Amino acid sequence: MIDPAAPPGDPTDALPRTESLHPATANRTASGELARAEHWLDLFDREEARVSEALANARPQILSLGHAMARTLGPGTRGRVISVGAGTSGRLGALDAAEWGPTFGVDPARVRAVIAGGLAALTAAIEGAEDDRAAGTEAIVDLDVRSDDLVIGISASGSAAFVEGALSEAGTRAATLARITAAVPRPLFSTVLDSRPIDVVLTLGPELLAGSTRLQAATATHRVLQRASVLCAVELGWIHRGRMVEMRPTNQKLKERAIQIVADLAAVSEEDAARALAVAQNDIKVAIVSSALSIDREEATRRLESVGRRLAAIEGLA
Repeated sequence: MIDPAAPPGDPTDALPRTESLHPATANRTASGELARAEHWLDLFDREEARVSEALANARPQILSLGHAMARTLGPGTRGRVISVGAGTSGRLGALDAAEWGPTFGVDPARVRAVIAGGLAALTAAIEGAEDDRAAGTEAIVDLDVRSDDLVIGISASGSAAFVEGALSEAGTRAATLARITAAVPRPLFSTVLDSRPIDVVLTLGPELLAGSTRLQAATATHRVLQRASVLCAVELGWIHRGRMVEMRPTNQKLKERAIQIVADLAAVSEEDAARALAVAQNDIKVAIVSSALSIDREEATRRLESVGRRLAAIEGLA
């Protein structure tokens, strides 16, 4: 239950919502009740409820973001999903981008992450990088962003100049735009564009440590990216009956998982599944179709391609 004494913050406040003081911690001293670790854990547990509520409130926008990702990465497309952020927000974008290849088999060139300050900022704070609007613009120019790309600006405070510069430049190139923020987003452009950004606004309120958006804002942002990517994968048929059927089995654990996926979905033994995967050159979908329908790799590949590699559309496959 969310404490009514800790309201989410007023968007008209002079301070951004993410910089406001949390009523539960603002007037406590280190020697007081709050010094006990158990009390901090109680507060963290309570803030988790706020994260869940914020995600529920943003559900329509998360659905829109997932659909935009699918539209960008679907069959016959050449667009890219590009996240842009500074500090923790940038690191979350990089973390999410790194997972698309092994989880969904997406070419890494098609899911990119840009962080203010460059690669060094992934492991260390680069002072002033988020305030460099020109660098954000330059990053989009360097990537040669096009109209078929989706650019996602991530800024917990909604005020990172680097992110604004990147989104503004991407907008002039007619890219699809999205923002993820824990603050009321400011109007982004001085000129009228063809479409407004998809704004995922997380109504979270102050952090337990004022301004430390690596806490609940980061948690909620990460979950937005997780949910949107899975929605994209479901829409494009990369997930079938709860399995990652476009996964790349690049290590022993994933090879064992791939064998289990083929065995389960094709209703064959693990030994047969392993053989089918070897013949299919580790293409899980081809191995499933060839095993389940007792056809060779070439025919399985042809049938998959004819239905956009959607297992659910393969006739005769349970």
